[in-house]
Amino acid sequence: MAMTIMNDASASMTLGELNKNISELGKQLKKVSSGMRINGAGDGPSEFSISEKMRVRIRALDQDERNVLNGAALLRTAEGAIQSQIEIMKTIKQKVIDADNDTNTDLDRMTIQKEIDQGYQQIEDIAQETNYNGKRLLVGDTKIDEIYTWKIVSPPVTTPESSLDLIPDQITAELDGQTGPFQLLSEYKEDAQKSFLLDGKSSVNLSGGGEVYSKFTMAFGNYTDPTQLEGIGFKSSSYYYVLTKNPSGTNYIATASNEKYVAREIDISGCDSVRAIAEKVAKAGIAGTTGNGTVSDDDTITITFTRNSTTNSTTPYITGWSAMGGSVALGNAGPTNLSLPSESVRGTDEVSHLVHNPSTDLDDKIVDAEATYATLTRNIGTVPNDSGITVTDTDDERNQAYIKFVDGNSPLTRQDDGSYTVGKNATVYSTALYTRKSPTDTSDSSLGTRVNVYFSLSGKNMTLRARSTGSANGFEVSDGITRTGDNWEYQAVSSYNGAASNATGGSSGQASYAIDLSAYDTDDEAKLDEFINSLLGTAMTLKRASGNIDQKYEFIDTTRSSAMQVKNMDAIVQTQKSQGEDSTAVDLETVRDAVKNGKRLQTRSLGL
Repeated sequence: MAMTIMNDASASMTLGELNKNISELGKQLKKVSSGMRINGAGDGPSEFSISEKMRVRIRALDQDERNVLNGAALLRTAEGAIQSQIEIMKTIKQKVIDADNDTNTDLDRMTIQKEIDQGYQQIEDIAQETNYNGKRLLVGDTKIDEIYTWKIVSPPVTTPESSLDLIPDQITAELDGQTGPFQLLSEYKEDAQKSFLLDGKSSVNLSGGGEVYSKFTMAFGNYTDPTQLEGIGFKSSSYYYVLTKNPSGTNYIATASNEKYVAREIDISGCDSVRAIAEKVAKAGIAGTTGNGTVSDDDTITITFTRNSTTNSTTPYITGWSAMGGSVALGNAGPTNLSLPSESVRGTDEVSHLVHNPSTDLDDKIVDAEATYATLTRNIGTVPNDSGITVTDTDDERNQAYIKFVDGNSPLTRQDDGSYTVGKNATVYSTALYTRKSPTDTSDSSLGTRVNVYFSLSGKNMTLRARSTGSANGFEVSDGITRTGDNWEYQAVSSYNGAASNATGGSSGQASYAIDLSAYDTDDEAKLDEFINSLLGTAMTLKRASGNIDQKYEFIDTTRSSAMQVKNMDAIVQTQKSQGEDSTAVDLETVRDAVKNGKRLQTRSLGL
């Protein structure tokens, strides 16, 4: 008889302990592999609850970080667009200054104006098109309030969220205890627009326009010998000219307003008569003219120039100028013994911080300290006579201004060698300092180059100040004036003493088209209504030969009850502008008001 062991308590206990150890080992391995002590509620309910709360906070903070990054990206997008607009405005400012230069012709200015108009359009395009995730950043709205197409709806219906205020012809609601429908507006009807030309013509050409440039003259009839014209100087506009048989481009210097200018030389070598010299002058391209002048056939030898402007003048356009010949030495000066800084004097930059504004949900800029100018103040009352300082522009060390102090109260004066002298007891208001280049500079501009410093003097206290604020702008001051180089040689110039005339004869006419309204020159209101009815619903288009946008005038009457006419004329105008037309609505009510006020019917009453 065999015995079977059905259970082994010791083995079961051993297996149970083994399973517990394996489970515990799995938990420990999970902690080791994950790096976290709490992986589940079994590892500690309270600790697990705390860790889950922390995980939620971490996810929220991660999302906050992403929100901030998205906001920063939005601001960078807006910043880039605004910076682009600023750059365009800088270009527009440059173009405006360029247009003010008298060397430009009217055609040049028309071209510049087109470039300026294009710049403004670019600014508008940037404002309308800059968006982040569909949100428009620079116009404060998410919808473009511009109509590109126009659909006629009869009768008009209410358009949700529309700024056009379209309403139905009838309303059925109860008003003051009575039930509708109530007629609000006459039903809209589409009428063909007629052309406005009272004399029955379909089109006419405007006449009477155009510009007439002014003219001026200079005569050489009182010169009998061509040798008399050697070294003769004359001025046109702000440019100086000299007649010479030996042009060098450097040795003829004109002085005006305490500045020196290199004269433009007209080569008259080979000219054996006064008339031949006049022909040279006529073809020299005198400033402010449209081109070559014409020489008369008579003994006055008069040159007639046509200006590039319609402007007339009250003084002769050609005037003479003269200069003494000789040599100018570059002057030096001893030290002032003032305590001057050894390094550049510089301003400070603005200090600011941002503070969040809950009302706008934006950060406001708070300025803690304003930017300052680089400034140096010294009392010069005890400096030696004929001592001086050298002021150097830190932006360009070649730009230096030289100031010599002398006894007395003489004003700040530019000397022939380019330096300044000033009396120690003088009063000088803030004045820009200039350096002086040598006569070898053949440009038409002044020989003086502006230094980044203003000079002032009051009560023997001298102040030097940079032109702009910030640490990037400054200057250096050294004691004494030490200049090296050859003397400057100037040739003598004799003044032109011939006859010269003013610039006269210029005019600028405006093209026009006259409509005969004599039949309506009456106080009869019925006749007035007849005239208004003849205009209502008509239009006239002014087409420009230059190819620019045409100007369209449409006649409406705001006293009539047409929704399309009264409420939606702005929408029609916007539609036409988007289609390349420029439209103006002319309200005939202004004509009716003018007559009521006792005025005669005139074209200007229409607002054209």
